[in-house]
Amino acid sequence: GDAYGLLSIQGEPTVAALIKQIFVQHVRYGDEVCFFAHRQEKPTVDGLIAYGENGRISGVFVNTSRLKETIYIEDWDEALQACTEMIKVDNGTGERVVHAPFDGAFELDGYGVAIISTDMAGTVID
Repeated sequence: GDAYGLLSIQGEPTVAALIKQIFVQHVRYGDEVCFFAHRQEKPTVDGLIAYGENGRISGVFVNTSRLKETIYIEDWDEALQACTEMIKVDNGTGERVVHAPFDGAFELDGYGVAIISTDMAGTVID
């Protein structure tokens, strides 16, 4: 791969590259970004919420552990209840980026990232 781990030897984007691409589409310049205060309750999960233009709300969650974590949005921030779609990658997805409906809770199976948003329609994954 390349020096930054973003491309495979075949020139395909790695999972890290795809997550970076998705992240910048949902946490944008000018967004109000707030970090969650729940780190003590789930010490292996980091996250943030981004409030953007046109009412866009995005939540980013990162599991820094090999263990499975279940995330219940009502425990984190009520504003995220408006999110209806999710993109995630973890051990359970075979380290592939998957798009799925969001209904208020999800699991991160080991090391992984999940992004939920009120505006997934224009998300590009390539």
